[in-house]
Amino acid sequence: MVFPKGLIALAAVAALLLAGCGSGGGGGASQDYSTGTQGLTMEFMQSSPPACPRVIYEGEQTEVEMRVRNRGAFATGGRIYLSGYDPAIVTGLNGAGSPYTVPSLEGKSQALPEGGMGDVTDTLSLSLPSGVEQYDANILADLCYNYKTTASLQVCVDPTPSDPEGDACKAGVLAGVSGGQGAPVGITNVGMESSSSRTTFLITIANKDGGKVYSGSECRDIAPENEDMVAISTARISQGTALDCTPAGSVRLYEGGSANIECKFNHQGTTAYATTLTLELNYGYKKSQSVKICGRE
Repeated sequence: MVFPKGLIALAAVAALLLAGCGSGGGGGASQDYSTGTQGLTMEFMQSSPPACPRVIYEGEQTEVEMRVRNRGAFATGGRIYLSGYDPAIVTGLNGAGSPYTVPSLEGKSQALPEGGMGDVTDTLSLSLPSGVEQYDANILADLCYNYKTTASLQVCVDPTPSDPEGDACKAGVLAGVSGGQGAPVGITNVGMESSSSRTTFLITIANKDGGKVYSGSECRDIAPENEDMVAISTARISQGTALDCTPAGSVRLYEGGSANIECKFNHQGTTAYATTLTLELNYGYKKSQSVKICGRE
């Protein structure tokens, strides 16, 4: 069976429609599209396939259509695994070991404020065993994809926080935490401890979209050592001063879906100043959706 049988690049159409609209006047503030707490989302389209109590009769061709959207800020594709049915009875669909490919979908931007979108379609039919008049099944779709969280937070570094008089800013995070960073794993809180020579950032990250976080390429049977693992690919202050972070390299999300990272850097000077704290996190993410079908002879 050739796949994809149907993959509608609606994102490209939307970009063309908007291309001629962005050169006009106006002095409004630009919108920040790196917000929100979702990445890729998926849903079965209405009546594709028909859900119970509607009936699918043996032998009829029934379309299956899954719509995938990129609700985040990072362009990515993925794959969809279908399971939960007997392939000898529900025929025409890719087996559990042969996923459907979701091509790269653009993240949210001025040209695509809702993010990229694509449809994955296939066709199923029922072949009931002799003497069987009824077959019901929950078709489970697992959407697996790799994602990146990029957070550029405005922070105030103050070597003398106990003496704030005359400082340009007050030690702490100035902007960038609330509202998410356009990804399912985000920075939810940043605390700071400062001294005359060192600042320590106490960073909390969390899974905010209700899916499963993992590392590696396998998302259906995740090895224990890969569960809830997030890679810390970048941690820097300003234009390139690397932070000394603990844990280093990667961190595991614990019960409740959150984890803490402690990052330090040494500084000079005696006056407070505003700068940027940049973090990049990489991980795999899995979201699931199901539809129940009712088959009849």
